[in-house]
Amino acid sequence: DLRAAAEHVEPRLVEFRAQLEDAAGVPVILAGSGSSYAAVFQHFAEAERARDRIAAAVPGSVWVGGTTGAGVVLNP
Repeated sequence: DLRAAAEHVEPRLVEFRAQLEDAAGVPVILAGSGSSYAAVFQHFAEAERARDRIAAAVPGSVWVGGTTGAGVVLNP
């Protein structure tokens, strides 16, 4: 888990993560070394609604992905 280290190096990530969590309505996790965050939802429609809220709240790209029996499906 590199979250603490990434937030130490770039303190603005703390506020950014808080904004993401407020918009998503669920905890988010740091993916990689700070280049992206992820949130997990039980239902695809819930994830799509969160995507819209996040896109309105913070700058950057927001994607929804879902697993399938044969790989991954992305819906930008």
